[in-house]
Amino acid sequence: MRGALSTPGLGWVLAVEIATLAFLWGSSSWLPSYLLHGRHLTLTQTGVVSALPFLLSLVSGFVGGALIDRLPARRVPLLLVFGGLGAAVSVLVVVLANGPVTASVGLILANGFWGLQAPVIPTLVQHTAAPGTVGSTYGVVNGVGNVVSAFMPTLMGAAIGGGGYGMGYLLLVGTQLVTLVVGALLLARRRRTPMHGSTKVHQEAG
Repeated sequence: MRGALSTPGLGWVLAVEIATLAFLWGSSSWLPSYLLHGRHLTLTQTGVVSALPFLLSLVSGFVGGALIDRLPARRVPLLLVFGGLGAAVSVLVVVLANGPVTASVGLILANGFWGLQAPVIPTLVQHTAAPGTVGSTYGVVNGVGNVVSAFMPTLMGAAIGGGGYGMGYLLLVGTQLVTLVVGALLLARRRRTPMHGSTKVHQEAG
């Protein structure tokens, strides 16, 4: 535990994990209600549209992992920047959309961009944690991330109760802006500081 908590940049990784999981729990909790009551879709339409974002996130998660395998370690946070920006813009489209079709497309695309980010977090842990603490560090990151982000559906409910679905979904935009900013900061840090993972690779190559 001491080794995990002393991981360089742990706070930044925790911020990304919390933001990423908050988007997941918030969007999945309120999606059926939003489609039924906010966009007045039928039960059948709601079932279909609710499934599509998660199916796309599975595909984009694989794409994100494949890209990570081909990127230099220092550039991995690019996926946080790109995915966070794409998800934030997509949710804004949902909030501003006049019709259910545009809103549904925005929801599907938002989860697609979100899926690109999912493989980044364990990769960051692998690159930054000291040898022998990778599993413990990811346990801390995932545990804290789940506990904190579990409050997101409640926060969205309060926002929706006070200002409608648009206000609730703006919180999802906020999570992705956090991801974008932290990704940009991590990119800047990794240009200056070598990571454990990349150092190890260079040593083994030598």
